[in-house]
Amino acid sequence: MTALSIIGLVVGCTALLLVVVLVSVRLMGALFKRSSGYARLVSWFPAPGAPEGRVLRGQTAQFGAVRYSRCVTLAVEDGGLFLQVVSRSLGRHRPLLVPWDEVRATYPSRIRVFRAVELVVGSPQVGSVRVMPGVYAEFRSRLTVAVPLAPMQEAGRP
Repeated sequence: MTALSIIGLVVGCTALLLVVVLVSVRLMGALFKRSSGYARLVSWFPAPGAPEGRVLRGQTAQFGAVRYSRCVTLAVEDGGLFLQVVSRSLGRHRPLLVPWDEVRATYPSRIRVFRAVELVVGSPQVGSVRVMPGVYAEFRSRLTVAVPLAPMQEAGRP
């Protein structure tokens, strides 16, 4: 083999590997969306448009068993809680707007080792969302069922 054919082979294999990685990441995003319950929440509570109200970008949230770190846009709106995953690797998920009266229960929880609050959505339960205490404090007053915030304020540490 000549040096030119070896270089061509390396470039071709690298390009193929890059395509496989990109397709795999997008498929993982779709898999995460379905397995986490995010897709089900969107089918029940699609957002009508762009977020309004107080917008918090780059937040961490957990839908079911899937944690999205620093890539969730949340907005506290009059009509409910706006959520959208916007990730460079997993893509932009369709936004959802959970009406305040659809949050049926709240519980102290954890996202990894950090304290969090779990919101149970729908009756019967459609899904659940875990948010960090600082984000929860932004909309807690709008909920009819709210977990007390006092034990949650220990700087987000266990």
